[in-house]
Amino acid sequence: MKRPSTGRSQLRQAYSLTPFRDSAARGDSRELQDRLRYVAIADTEQAYAMRLMTFLDSSGRIPFDTRVFTEPAGAVRAMQEEEILILVASQSFYSLMLSREMGGTYSLPGEERMPGAERPAPPPVLILAEEGGTCGEGVTVVSKYQAMEGIELEILKLLMTLEYIPPSPVRQGAGMELIGVYTPLSRCLQTTFSLCLGMMLAKKDRVLYMNFEAFSGLEYMLDRTFRGSVSDLLYFNSCAREKISGQMRMMTEQVGGLDILPPMRSFIELRAIPPGEWLDLMRVMEQVSEYRYVILDLSEHVDHVFDILRACSLIYTLTRDDPFSEAKMRQYEALLSETEYQDVISRTRKLQLPVFRELPANLKWLTRGELADVVRELIENGDYDDL
Repeated sequence: MKRPSTGRSQLRQAYSLTPFRDSAARGDSRELQDRLRYVAIADTEQAYAMRLMTFLDSSGRIPFDTRVFTEPAGAVRAMQEEEILILVASQSFYSLMLSREMGGTYSLPGEERMPGAERPAPPPVLILAEEGGTCGEGVTVVSKYQAMEGIELEILKLLMTLEYIPPSPVRQGAGMELIGVYTPLSRCLQTTFSLCLGMMLAKKDRVLYMNFEAFSGLEYMLDRTFRGSVSDLLYFNSCAREKISGQMRMMTEQVGGLDILPPMRSFIELRAIPPGEWLDLMRVMEQVSEYRYVILDLSEHVDHVFDILRACSLIYTLTRDDPFSEAKMRQYEALLSETEYQDVISRTRKLQLPVFRELPANLKWLTRGELADVVRELIENGDYDDL
């Protein structure tokens, strides 16, 4: 059965992205030049360099190609031709590049130039330190023997410091759909369900999860410290939209193939954001990313939550069959009708989850078990065929 018209067209009518597209168009010639440049991974240890390149390419956060160099002479030639956007070099490789055997054909940070020499300005350099000692001035130094996510973050930081606008991806295929998850009932496994849904959808498409709870607890569940929050994106959306793409790549976390945008730390700050700002941010996110679905784990702490639900193509509302829960659901639906949000009801699918014998203790395992079976059936039964 054909699903009712989605909220995506309503968003497009309410929030035009023409100014953003115009600003991108003005940078076409520079963007074309930047697409020809790449992040260079330079290390005489070829196996390590290939592993790092594979990791960076598979994560999708670096908006440029990556290439590996195992010989200093090749890296120097590429730098002479100004092909390298950022040089990521092991400490030993960089020492070879600075050596006199290279003939002083290229200028590197911290290197003393010959009088009157005219050589291209060096790109930013990230040194992967293998041991103690100095690496010269003007370079960023991190440990080579750390999680590759840490190295990726340093590369993203260097990209953010460059003085041009990184090329935004040209969206291919279908647009971005908002999937809302909201219930007026408490303790219904809403967040667990939302994360599981996102991870299951992420097996085939790029999916982003956004949490709008007062206290998400995600940092503690994932045992990591988030790099910023969605409030940073709202700030850039208001004054520097060209930086949103890079900022998203830098702050997004990933679990089980699902990208997670760190939520706001304070529900007081969350309540202060009008719905128009959220919807405008999501329209821009559609333009600068390749996400197919965005899972919105919503709560009453979002100002005008009904307006956010109205923008969703599909809404899941978790229910229970006890008298108190049924009474609350009746009051919720009555309020939607009284305030002329009947279209939210028409795009809502009610779900009563079974009583699970056991739920995964680690978020990474949500794609296995009884809950995953329920979500898999939802996806396979055609909820997303018309989106």
